[in-house]
Amino acid sequence: MKAEHIARGMSAALMVLVLSGCGGDESPTATVTTTAQAGKLSALRATGNAVSAAPMSATAPVHVALVLKLNDEAGLNRFVQDARTPGSPNFGAVLTSAQIAAQYAPTAGQVAAVKTYLAGKGFTNIKAADNNVIVEADAPAGVVSGVFQTTLVPVAMADGTSTHINTAPETVPDAIRGIVQGVLGLDTATRLRPNFVRASRTAVAPTANASPTTSAVTVGHGPTQFPAIYSVGSTPTAANTTVGIIAVGDVTQPVIDLATFESNNQLPAVPVSVIHAGSSSSDTSANLEWSLDSQTIVGMSGGLKQLNFYVARSFAWSDIAVAINRAVSDNTARVINMSIGGCENWAPTASMDTLFQLAVAQGQTFSVSSGDSGSVAYGCTGTSVQYPATSPYVVAVGGTTLYTNGNGSYAGETAWDGSGGGISGIEPIPSWQSNVPALRGRAFRGMPDIAFDADPNSGAVVVVGGQLELVGGTSLSAPLFAATWARMISGACATNPGFAAPMLYSAQATVPSAFRDITNGSNGAYSAGAGWDFVTGWGTPNISVLYSAICGPTAPIYGGVINAGTTLRPGQIVYSGSKSHELAMQNDGNLVLYNTTNGVPVWNSGTSGNAGAYAVFQTDGNFVVYGPSGNALWNSGTSNSSFGQYLAVQDDGNMVVYASSVPVFATSTAASVYTNSSSGPAVWKGGVILGSGQSFTSGNGANVLLMQGDGNLVLLRQGVAQWSSGTYSHPGAFAAMQADGNLVVYSPSGVPLWYSGTNGYPGAATYVQDDGNVVIYSQLPRWSSNTAGI
Repeated sequence: MKAEHIARGMSAALMVLVLSGCGGDESPTATVTTTAQAGKLSALRATGNAVSAAPMSATAPVHVALVLKLNDEAGLNRFVQDARTPGSPNFGAVLTSAQIAAQYAPTAGQVAAVKTYLAGKGFTNIKAADNNVIVEADAPAGVVSGVFQTTLVPVAMADGTSTHINTAPETVPDAIRGIVQGVLGLDTATRLRPNFVRASRTAVAPTANASPTTSAVTVGHGPTQFPAIYSVGSTPTAANTTVGIIAVGDVTQPVIDLATFESNNQLPAVPVSVIHAGSSSSDTSANLEWSLDSQTIVGMSGGLKQLNFYVARSFAWSDIAVAINRAVSDNTARVINMSIGGCENWAPTASMDTLFQLAVAQGQTFSVSSGDSGSVAYGCTGTSVQYPATSPYVVAVGGTTLYTNGNGSYAGETAWDGSGGGISGIEPIPSWQSNVPALRGRAFRGMPDIAFDADPNSGAVVVVGGQLELVGGTSLSAPLFAATWARMISGACATNPGFAAPMLYSAQATVPSAFRDITNGSNGAYSAGAGWDFVTGWGTPNISVLYSAICGPTAPIYGGVINAGTTLRPGQIVYSGSKSHELAMQNDGNLVLYNTTNGVPVWNSGTSGNAGAYAVFQTDGNFVVYGPSGNALWNSGTSNSSFGQYLAVQDDGNMVVYASSVPVFATSTAASVYTNSSSGPAVWKGGVILGSGQSFTSGNGANVLLMQGDGNLVLLRQGVAQWSSGTYSHPGAFAAMQADGNLVVYSPSGVPLWYSGTNGYPGAATYVQDDGNVVIYSQLPRWSSNTAGI
C-alpha cells in the first residue's frame, strides 16, 4: 500500500525499527521511529512519565481528529499575506465564513470521501466540523494502528492519568491522502499545559489608594487596576466585542468565580457561554487558569459584549485543535485568548497553523502566552520555544515584572525571568517582522511580539474557588492583551478589525511611544534591550497612545473619502475603497498619491523638505498643505466651491475634490483604459485597475469587456452578454490585472470574488480580441473566456 508520511516539522535522521500494531484490514508491517519521534519519547520519560514498550490493547478506544487540507491554499496564503502587509491593497481585509466556505474550506464531497473511507475501515462516531476542516472519529487501537501504519503504546503520566503515543510517524492511506493535512489523536501524551504561576506570598485584597511611598515595589493588583497602570486613558471599553477563551475540563467553578469577582468589584455581569468542543470532562485541575483568564479579561476590558469558553476535553493537541476550530468556525469571538502551550519541537504545527490561518483570514486575533520557563520551553531541552506562540498567525505575549508606586501608579518594568521567548526552528518569519533589527537576516519567526505583567509577585489577585489568590505567568499577560485588543476593536477600529500583529508592528514603526521599551532583565539565553527583543518583544503597550496610533486621528483612513474639516497628520494615509491607491501625508512634508499595487507615486504636491507639514480639507472646500508654522505650501484652488464638499481617493487612481457631487479638482491620474481605434485587440496590462463603468473595447468595436456597476465583469458583443465573472450583487467591485499575471475581481473592501488563476505569469496581459475572445497571454494563452465566434 502506498502511503504518505505526515510531516510535523521535525527532522528525521536516525531510524529505529519497531513492529507496527495489527488490526483492521492492514497487515503488520515494520515501521520506523525517527530521531524526532525518539526525542519526543525521551522528553516524556525525562518528565516522569512511563512509556510502555508494549503496544496498546488492540481493543482500547482511540479518538482521532483529521485536519483536512484547504482548497487553493496558495490563494489563501496570498490573501493572508496581503492582509498582514502594511501598504498592500488588502491590508486589514477580512473574509466572511461564507467566503471561506466557498473558496477555501474542504468541500462536502471531500468530507464525504473521508467519512466513507473511515467507516469502511471500522471507525464509528464520525462527524465533521461545521466548517469541514476537521473530521473526528473513534476506533479500536488495532484498527487505528493498522490504518495509519504506526504503533500505539500506553503512557502512564506523572499526574496519574493514562494516555498513549505513536512510536513511529503515522502515514495517510492513498485513498484520502490528497485530502488530509494531518492526523491528530495518535499522541495524547505530548500535551499542552497552562502557563500560570502562583505567587510565593499570600494574596491580599488589593488597595487602590494606598499611601504614596518613596520607592517602587512589586505587589499584587486587582484586574480592574491594570487599565490605569497601562494608561488606558480614553480608550473605549470592549462592550461591543465578544471574546473567547480556549479552556479544558469542567469550567463550572471558574464561571462562579467570575460572577463573584464581578460582584466584588461592582461590575455589570458579562454574558457567558460555555461551548463544549467534544465530550465533556470532569477535569478541574486548571480551574485557576480559567479563573485568571476570565477575570483578567473582564477587569482589563471594562466590560464585554459576550465571553465564550471554548472547552476541550483534555490538553491533548487533538482536543485543543477541535476547540480552536470551534472558535474559528463560529466566527463570533473576534479575540480569543490561549494561555496554554507546549514544546514547539513536538507540536503538530502544520495542522494547527491551518486553523490559525483561517482565523487571520476572518479577522480574528489569537492572543497566546509565550511560556513561563524562560528560554527553555517546557517539555523541551536546550534553548527552545513554545507553540502556538511561535505561529505567525497569532500574537505572542511575553512577561514583565511590574513595579508600582505606593498609590498604585506605574513606576516601571523589567523583563520577567520566566518570559518565554526566542527564535522558532519551524515557523518562517512573517512579513511584518522582516524589518525588525534583531531579526534581520533570520529566516524564522521571533517571539514574543509584546509583553504585559507576568511576574506572580506583581501579578493579579483573582478569585479561585471563592478565595483570593495572587497569580502570574504569561497566563496573565496574554489575557491582558486580549482585553486590550478587544477594547480597541470596540471603538474606532471596529470597522477594520483585522489581525492585530501587523498593526502592532506598524504602530511601533510610526509611533514608538505606543510601547514602553523594556531594557533590563533576561529569560536565560536572551536579555532585554533597546527596541524589539526575545524576552518582551516591543515592550508593554502604552494603551492610549497605541489606540491613537492604530485607531485614532493619525490612524489610516479607510474607504477613500474624507469630509470637510479633516486634517491629515504626518505619516497618515487615506486608502481608496479597494486599497489599490493611497494618499500619504509623508513625514517629509510631501502629499503623495501612490499606486499600492506597484508602489509607484502617481502624483504629489511638491512640498517635500517641510518636515512636520500637514494637510487640511477645509470647510470652504479647499484642500491645503500647510507647513509646520502654518504657512500654505499647496492648495487645490477649490475654496468657496459651494456646499457638499468631499475629497475622494478613488480606486481608478484619481484624487478628486467634489462639490455637490461635481468634480472641481482632480489629479487626472486615473488608470488608463486601452481602447484601440484600429483593428486589433485591446490590451489590459498589469497594474491597471478597471473601475465601475470602465471598459475595454476591441479594435473593431464589436466586443466590450465592461466592469458593471453591480460588480459583474461582463463581455458584451453588440450589447449581448457572452461571458461574465458571476460577481453581480457587489456594487462598487473592481477588476485588477495584477502584476503577477492574475486577473481578479475584488469587492469594494478588497476581498477577491473571482480570479483567472493565472498568477505565476508576471507580465501577462489581457487581450479583448476582435474575434470575441478574451485571452490572457504570457507568450502562450494562459486563460480565455472561450467566446471566439460565439
